Amino acid sequence: MAQAAGYEHDIFISYAHDDNHAPGGQPGWVAHFHEWLESWLVRRRGLSQLTVWRDKRHMGGNTLFNEAIQAAVDHTALFFALVSRNYLRSDYCRDELNWFYQRNGATPAGLKVGDRYRIFTILLNNIPHDRYEKWSPALSGTTGFAFHDAESDQELGDFTPIHDDRFEKQLRPLVDAVEAILASMAATGPPSAGAHAESATATVFMADAAEPLQPFRERIIAEIKGQQGTILPAVPPPWENAPHDTYVRQVLSEARFSIHLFDQWRGRRIIDRPETSYPWEQFAIARQSQALPLVWVPPELDMANIENEGQRRFLLDCAHSHREAGHWEFVRTPQSEFINLVIEKLAQPLAAAAPATSEPSFLVDTHQKDQRYAFKLADYLAESGVEVDFNQESGDPLLSLNKFESSIRHVKNLIIMFGKVAPDWLHARIKLALKAICEQFQCEARCSLENIWVYRVPASRDDVSLPALPPIINIRVLDNSHSPAIDPRVAAQLMVAGTASGGGL
Repeated sequence: MAQAAGYEHDIFISYAHDDNHAPGGQPGWVAHFHEWLESWLVRRRGLSQLTVWRDKRHMGGNTLFNEAIQAAVDHTALFFALVSRNYLRSDYCRDELNWFYQRNGATPAGLKVGDRYRIFTILLNNIPHDRYEKWSPALSGTTGFAFHDAESDQELGDFTPIHDDRFEKQLRPLVDAVEAILASMAATGPPSAGAHAESATATVFMADAAEPLQPFRERIIAEIKGQQGTILPAVPPPWENAPHDTYVRQVLSEARFSIHLFDQWRGRRIIDRPETSYPWEQFAIARQSQALPLVWVPPELDMANIENEGQRRFLLDCAHSHREAGHWEFVRTPQSEFINLVIEKLAQPLAAAAPATSEPSFLVDTHQKDQRYAFKLADYLAESGVEVDFNQESGDPLLSLNKFESSIRHVKNLIIMFGKVAPDWLHARIKLALKAICEQFQCEARCSLENIWVYRVPASRDDVSLPALPPIINIRVLDNSHSPAIDPRVAAQLMVAGTASGGGL
């Protein structure tokens, strides 16, 4: 419980961990600052329920912005940026700051309480405001609270020693400001839950885009804000695949539509899944959401001749794959025309939520060696009235792998074709499927997949052995090796399992 109603923490202290180093394992400057701040507010000012959050772990330069930090930032009323030379060199600190700025800037509660800003700039060095404003827009317009000993504008100075008389003199204005803004927050009441969903303005998720498209992306954001639209928080962070996917789904649940900009570049690769990228993955998730995805590609781009094979296949699939009526739009217009389209979407009245599109019940997965039988089986299932997705290994194995892992999250039945392909490929495919659903289960507490089917076709080995697996998923072998045609008696077992309801995970 915090002093500010509706929050778990009153203050989040963001700092460079080197700024808290002290010889001999003694408490560092930041730890002392935390102690004095909390003591003054709780003991001298009577804020008995005050909670201050600070990450006390020792972290190296390559530490990533993670779910625990994100959750703490999400549920904090005030953000303290302890700006120093080290702070301005830390991508981690910038991620923390920008996350608070974007997350709260997109809510009706906003970043201000009256005329008071919820982000506090604490200057541990005498850093000019134009320098830290350029480093992050979240710090723009703030003069900052000085906690350094510089005696002129030309001096950088160092942290004010805790036992120096100047320290308490510098601390008092900060304590006064915190007390005042918390009192104002108490007067206005806690932030309302579900503010995005209840807002009359259109909420938009701007997906990540390749670097050359960033100016156009920023232009769209400015136009949307000019039309009183709401831009949802940018993702990443989080940077790791599993928390990234989970948070994108959460953000998209609040969006009326999402915007995806593509050109010949695939964009930033996901740090722990370099075979895919943030723009690719965010579009895959958006296609499964209630939001309407708008996909834009430059009209002059020759997609068939894109040098990067993965991006070429991705865009050609976007352009030529079936698009269910009204569920997503593929647009190739000049930039100005696309902006006009976005403005038109903003102006449209909020319609009743459309029912979610039916997810495929089956995913037919095949190696190129067995694709002839895979096409036959997919056609047979489709003609029987069930939803079928199809994944075929292509010349770009990374693209095929990305599609497989994305599709596996949304089907009840995985069918792996087994004929001429080697058993090692089959085993690897099963293990890859289990890895994908375990990651999904870890983040989402459920998954759709109920069955893995190994569909034997002519030329398959009789002595195929399956890897030992935990009894979470049913893995069965269907023997169609006696005939080059689909045997209805064999396929009937798929129909029974595919239509039966199951609990899933």
